[in-house]
Amino acid sequence: MEFRYVVHAYFFCKHFENDGLHRKKEWDEAIEEETKKLTRKVDHHELKIRSLYSIEDSLSLLLAFKAWCTI
Repeated sequence: MEFRYVVHAYFFCKHFENDGLHRKKEWDEAIEEETKKLTRKVDHHELKIRSLYSIEDSLSLLLAFKAWCTI
């Protein structure tokens, strides 16, 4: 019979204290949580960039109108 030992990798907060209030997370759970957080952040930045494009379009229309009015 062959046994395999799986070593669990854990992630600890850098301020971890063994006081019962902190808990360790398995490595894959911590990576998944961080990935979700970063994905939300990227999505938020994408929305900001898209809104800048609409502001840029509005500004170019205003500048074109201003140039037309000064003729």
